[in-house]
Amino acid sequence: MRESVRDADGILYMQTSNYSITRRVIEAGRRLLFIQSAGVGYERIDLEAATDSGVVVNMPVGTTVSVAEHAVALILACAKNIVRAHENVVSGGWRLLDMGLELDGKIGIIGFGREGGGEADEGLWNEGHRVRPVG
Repeated sequence: MRESVRDADGILYMQTSNYSITRRVIEAGRRLLFIQSAGVGYERIDLEAATDSGVVVNMPVGTTVSVAEHAVALILACAKNIVRAHENVVSGGWRLLDMGLELDGKIGIIGFGREGGGEADEGLWNEGHRVRPVG
């Protein structure tokens, strides 16, 4: 990796990779100006080395929309008994109880940070739902 960054202005780092951005990697980048992290967290980036070298490390909004979408999908899966309904249909049955419940007026988001706020801000609920942040 050190050879790859030698003449690079920046590194786009995927948190899912098996690599770490170590002091040796950062110091090998003679022209290195920034490390852009595509994911959440800095655990595998040597922030002290980056600071010492004047390299900016940035992790923008990243996965906010994806996390918000996933949270909404899980809420819907639970409310509508998706797994149980699927299992019953596959085994040849269908029960009215598997229909689940309606969510209209029943959704609250605990924590309204980047991900929690993303559920409301990205319009993941239709206009008929009011999203109420809690906490």
